[in-house]
Amino acid sequence: MIRCLAFCLLLCLLHSCQQDPAASSDPVAESNLASDPWLAALHQTSDSLDLHSFYLPRAGLYTPSGQFLQGHDTLLLQWQGLLQEYPIQDRNSMATIFHDSSHYYELGHYLNAAQKPILAYLIAWKKDQNASWKRDLEILHPYHSDLQPIPPGIDRARRLWESHSNAHDPVAVIENCYTPEAIYFNGGRVAKGRNAIIQRYQYMIRPQWKIQLHPRQFMGLSKDLVFEVGQYQSSGVGHYFLFWQRQTDQNWQALLDYNF
Repeated sequence: MIRCLAFCLLLCLLHSCQQDPAASSDPVAESNLASDPWLAALHQTSDSLDLHSFYLPRAGLYTPSGQFLQGHDTLLLQWQGLLQEYPIQDRNSMATIFHDSSHYYELGHYLNAAQKPILAYLIAWKKDQNASWKRDLEILHPYHSDLQPIPPGIDRARRLWESHSNAHDPVAVIENCYTPEAIYFNGGRVAKGRNAIIQRYQYMIRPQWKIQLHPRQFMGLSKDLVFEVGQYQSSGVGHYFLFWQRQTDQNWQALLDYNF
């Protein structure tokens, strides 16, 4: 009897050691890939990543290296390269800021298989003509764990932006509050550099122009980079996004400006 029991135990041990390695894969990761179409598409073959399903036709992608890209084919090539460097397996949505039933912002992190953040993201979502949610803008930045509190200098930069804007001086707004290589993106149109953005901001010279900015959500990316989402009040109410960068003189300026 004892020999029989010992033999059975030995068989069980041998069976457990010979299990299919696939059976030990992370069920949480598998579940997330199955339930999130975007994650599932990223892990399919490159030809099957149809970005028409996830981005508006003129959507923009701001890459971790600081490039601003448009066009589904261009974005596809970029994502193929990004996945080699950032092995995304999951994502953690940390905050959503709704403008209306067709527009909202999402802040979060893309995670690796160990559920550790590897990329911070901001996504501006819009519904297309078929009422499907699509990305209009996505900004990616490598995750840093040594984040600092949001510095008060950003509040000063925002107040300076308001002051020059309400003084009907778009040149002062851009020259004081935007980096030389800054980008303004709206409606699929990109303005790169201060001179181009000044032209887009000529509406500020109207005598009746007035605006107030009310920050609602921040995400620190590093000691020198911060995402800000807020609400503006002018002739109507909208929501803005500013990607702030601390300069060598310790003042904060916008790398990218976007709004609904």
